[in-house]
Amino acid sequence: FAAVGWGSDTCGSIRIPSSQNNLVGLRPTKGLSSIDGIVPLSHSQDVGGPLARSMEDLAIALDATIGADPADPATTILEGRELPSFVSALNPSALSGARIGILESYFGEGGVEAPAANIVRQAIEKMVELGADTITIEIPNLQNLISGSGVIGHEFKWDLIDYLAAVPDAPVSSLEEMLELGLIHEALTPGMRRRNAPESRDTDAYATALAKREPLRNAVVSVIEENQVDALIYPTMREPPSIIGQPQRGSNCSLSANTGLPALSIPAGWTGGLPIGLELLGRSLDDARLVALGYAYEQATNHRRTPVSAPPLLSGKAAKPITFTVRTTTDGAPRSTVRARARVRFTYNSLTGTLAYNIRVSGVRADDVFAIVLSTNDEEGRPYIERRLSGPSISSAQGTLTLDTDERERLESGEFYLELMTRNHPFGTGKNQVLPVRR
Repeated sequence: FAAVGWGSDTCGSIRIPSSQNNLVGLRPTKGLSSIDGIVPLSHSQDVGGPLARSMEDLAIALDATIGADPADPATTILEGRELPSFVSALNPSALSGARIGILESYFGEGGVEAPAANIVRQAIEKMVELGADTITIEIPNLQNLISGSGVIGHEFKWDLIDYLAAVPDAPVSSLEEMLELGLIHEALTPGMRRRNAPESRDTDAYATALAKREPLRNAVVSVIEENQVDALIYPTMREPPSIIGQPQRGSNCSLSANTGLPALSIPAGWTGGLPIGLELLGRSLDDARLVALGYAYEQATNHRRTPVSAPPLLSGKAAKPITFTVRTTTDGAPRSTVRARARVRFTYNSLTGTLAYNIRVSGVRADDVFAIVLSTNDEEGRPYIERRLSGPSISSAQGTLTLDTDERERLESGEFYLELMTRNHPFGTGKNQVLPVRR
């Protein structure tokens, strides 16, 4: 319900949640805005920035927060420069005449990475329709250049000590103390122990990582300049969002994080009801150009969807659960041969995405009941079972389904059907539409 959220991006923490929550988010040029006061992960990589529902909201937020700050040495890059105006840069025709470099090596290798790659390629086609020119880009030796150039593991322990030392009456003084007191979630503890391992600030490994960053940045900037592109494009995440609790793979976060160059994530489309983002990476302090390109694409595509967890208000209030009853039909067999009936009382809560059900079967012995299911059709009109509500030999049952985004949309558009399958009618007695209607 917020217009804007604020985050810090050390390697993806603005862009990844933007991609996975159908939002826009900019990791700005390192030094365009201050990181003073942000709990640090890595002073070399940390940046602060907004996440928003629209490019216009993002631009307003950026105009309000960029600028030099004596407390953040990185912002000295702004000395003698006029600050960009993001709102003024918004232009629905910005893609006309723009030149976009397709960073092919960041599109993945097929398989689970194919959906995101295909969606971003479709986005590129749309950009071409809007007047953009594209070129396939290769950054020579990119994998070797970027490998080992991240510094979070070298800086976090010491940056946190410095941060806590500046907090009056801080209850802890270090990551080590937090680990000893058991203040860190078990899922994070192994990683935090690794980050607590360095015994000094200035290790050889840290120096090696720092030394890799300038050659990486120079290589990326050279390719951008040589090909005269406004931005490089690639998927923000090569894999769709994972289930909560499962590892998320496929991040392309490091290119911007380890070079300090700005990168914008914007919605590109959907796969399996889950959002996919594309990333535009540009020149240092050319953030407003990225926002303009993103705005032009957004205005032409409108991939933003209202979250299913925030359905439209009714008379200014949240929608109440809908309770409705569906009975099986006899469309699948001559009526005279069908005695079995199922009556299901549903309660659909659009806020939580749950569908509760209470089943009563009559006209047939429980032993002759095979199943009660929700069925639907695929894109070619072929039927299939989406959910089984109850199984064999059950004549009464109740439960609650948690529906994913696709299932909610299909339920609300009347694409689900109730079917009763019995010994005499194993392929179903007939189907009846399941459609939540407020009466």
